Amino acid sequence: MSEFTAFTELAEQGLSAVGDNPKGRARLELMRDMYAFMGREVPKLLDQWDRQRGG
Repeated sequence: MSEFTAFTELAEQGLSAVGDNPKGRARLELMRDMYAFMGREVPKLLDQWDRQRGG
């Protein structure tokens, strides 16, 4: 799951680099938000999968 954190941080760095450029920010904000979401939700899904399998 560290990849999700790394990509979230990378997007944050990109946001710092592009400044107030709306076009540049929109894609990076979407990337940041998506990877942050994945970082929160994928571990829950894996736990659910493990429980479903009887693990």
